[in-house]
Amino acid sequence: SAPEATFATIIVGQGEVHFVVHESLLTQRSKFFRAALTGRFKEDADKIVRLQDEEPSHFEFFVHWLY
Repeated sequence: SAPEATFATIIVGQGEVHFVVHESLLTQRSKFFRAALTGRFKEDADKIVRLQDEEPSHFEFFVHWLY
């Protein structure tokens, strides 16, 4: 972990499960997160991305793969 590390909060599913993930990992491995977190979107400012239609268990698997 770097001293200047930035994190993003990903809120997943109808139950709104929160995942806090290094932003650099998300943007390096996903075009979707790169656009959402570095573009002109609201998510870029607050570093919160909502994925209401996804299953938290599926996103958790993705996070494990990232790390």
